Amino acid sequence: MVCYYLSEWLGITDGFKAIWIEEDREQLKGKGKDKDILRNLQFTRRYIRGKNVVLLDDVLTTGESFRQLQRKMKQLGALSVIGVFLGKTI
Repeated sequence: MVCYYLSEWLGITDGFKAIWIEEDREQLKGKGKDKDILRNLQFTRRYIRGKNVVLLDDVLTTGESFRQLQRKMKQLGALSVIGVFLGKTI
């Protein structure tokens, strides 16, 4: 609901359906220890191509997840990608 209300308030497209989880992270346990956080995600290009993208997340730890998502968004045609985080681990 946050994406819906925020996009309404800002007058921008709600991109909540742009990324969805194909497999739960719990289901991925034991399938390798690589750091590819994108392997269980699917993307809908029409929400991304030609757009300035804002990624919302609860916590920033190392920034690696954001970097991978930012790179993928640009590969899919995003004009720019910024991240908004509610907290940071230390």
